[in-house]
Amino acid sequence: MKNFNIKKLSILLALILLFALPLLLIVVKHQQNINSRAAAPDQLEAEGGILGGNAKIQTDSLASGGQYVALGTSLTPTPTPNPITNAFYVSPTGSDSNPGTQVSPWTTIQKAANTLTAGQTAIVLDGTYTQAQITFANNGTPTNPITIKAQNKWGAILASTSSTFCSPSFSIDKSWITIDGIRITTAPGAVNGCSSPSSANGAARCWGTNDHPNPANPSTGTVGCTFRNVKVDYSAVKDVGIKTNQDYALVENSEIHNSIEAFNSFSPIYRNNVVYGSDVWGTSIFGKGGVRNMQIYNNIVHNGNGVLIGGAAGGSTSWDDVQQFEAYNSVAYDNVVINESGTGVTVGIGMNGAVDSAVFNNVIIGGVIYLWSGSTPTAKSTNPTFKNNIVVCNNTAATNGGWGWDWLGTLTTDYNLFYNCTGGVPSQTHPITGNPNFVNSASDWHLNSGSPAIGTGIPVTFTGYNGEVIDVSKNFDGLIRTAPWNLSIY
Repeated sequence: MKNFNIKKLSILLALILLFALPLLLIVVKHQQNINSRAAAPDQLEAEGGILGGNAKIQTDSLASGGQYVALGTSLTPTPTPNPITNAFYVSPTGSDSNPGTQVSPWTTIQKAANTLTAGQTAIVLDGTYTQAQITFANNGTPTNPITIKAQNKWGAILASTSSTFCSPSFSIDKSWITIDGIRITTAPGAVNGCSSPSSANGAARCWGTNDHPNPANPSTGTVGCTFRNVKVDYSAVKDVGIKTNQDYALVENSEIHNSIEAFNSFSPIYRNNVVYGSDVWGTSIFGKGGVRNMQIYNNIVHNGNGVLIGGAAGGSTSWDDVQQFEAYNSVAYDNVVINESGTGVTVGIGMNGAVDSAVFNNVIIGGVIYLWSGSTPTAKSTNPTFKNNIVVCNNTAATNGGWGWDWLGTLTTDYNLFYNCTGGVPSQTHPITGNPNFVNSASDWHLNSGSPAIGTGIPVTFTGYNGEVIDVSKNFDGLIRTAPWNLSIY
């Protein structure tokens, strides 16, 4: 009997251990996780999306619409997987009768543009694609654009024949289309088929379906055209580079050997581009026809007529057909315009028929600033502001060259540094004088210690067309300026 009881007790203990041991292991593991999180409070856990310490989700509304995880003061992009079902492929060795998979790719960019729907991407493999004008069949959405993306930046080359027909290489009349990393050039033997210079004959054109936005009907219809990381080669048969007629157009991180132009649209942004030369009319970066809330920043312009807020569009497609002002509440900041030729007079930054617009924290070397009317003499730039800029004249007048210095309303010109100018320097209450002392005036516009431009600027703000605040507080490096501000882009 005694042996029987001992046997039963042994079985009972074994059962207890069988069930209790796994539970004990779970408790120990949980405690280890707690201790680990306590030791590293700023760790972002991949599984479960736990944010520790000061981490929080932020959205970058101006760039690609993506979300970022902020750990303390740093921003780290959250990875966004590209689902296989939404990716298609284009290769010079493919066939448009293929399904467009990685194994069986298409062979033309046009096939991709005809096929893709919202949220889908075509990866374009390295090689040269000799094709005519590329058009799109479908719209994307703000969160799910249609994207044509080079597998390797500038490795996919569109050698366009479109100039022969006086048309753009990319002709986009749909919403939320993104071109990313493509190099755009002209096919050998292509000619200029335009009877006269035309802005349709460019590397790209983003068309609005409403060709006459106005206060009663403000939208451009189609919106959101984006060119990112592209290269536009110089071409003697192309009249312009990239022109956008869509609200919320974006051109960024690109190299353009021609011009970038916005026309009668709301909130176009041109940023982080390097522009060489100008279009057939002699302009490099500009917005006209009644653009509102245009932002031009962090661009470098070489040997062109720099940055113009406004223009001379006129005609029946401007925002205001009566007054025909060219730009409203638009701003250029943190740009560099440099005339490396050493001869002649070029525009650094100026305004043509711009209303309530501003120029902040730019560097101009070998160019002038100017204020003038738009397409009609009465549409003079109104209430213009120039602050915190450095203008190195290189033995020319600061406002000469026949570009003019005429305005309406209140001119605010202050806290600017004009150096090596022979005349034409605007009156200022707080002029800054002396050699700005750049690290390298040709390539590095940081200020050396002792520069008169260090800490002698003033904090500025900017108000948009509808009363919204447009943030102009960041320098060329993307860092928020602290008072007192420096002049220049840093």
